[in-house]
Amino acid sequence: MIVGGRLVKPLLARLGTQRFTAVANACGAAHMVTKGLSRAPLPFFSALVPHVLGAGSYREAALKAQLMRLALESGMTRAEVTACEANFRALLSISAPFLYSTLYTMTATRPGLTQGAPYFLCVCLLAISQFVFSSIPGENLKLEEE
Repeated sequence: MIVGGRLVKPLLARLGTQRFTAVANACGAAHMVTKGLSRAPLPFFSALVPHVLGAGSYREAALKAQLMRLALESGMTRAEVTACEANFRALLSISAPFLYSTLYTMTATRPGLTQGAPYFLCVCLLAISQFVFSSIPGENLKLEEE
């Protein structure tokens, strides 16, 4: 966490919002794929290397700043934006563990790659979110010139 925190600011300045988010999501996906394929402690803990930059709070930092700016420009207050984020996060906090545990229960006793199904689901969700973010032109997001 300490290393990742020190990397975010210079990488964000160098890469820009869109490329930084793509790199951070790729690191997050590599982290999840490594965990999903691991069957021993050493490979499982090696997944911490891409996690340095792929941790959730780092991936979302640039996007949350953009979200806040756009929401304020549209007339929302900071409190409204924060409340909306908290409500959305609450829904995810309730539904995600149920989804992951159900998937794990369905696949844990099967041999092969299906044992890592919850991690592979995370990779798919990361890929979808990156695809959606990449499909929005920078001028529509009012991002800095990159």
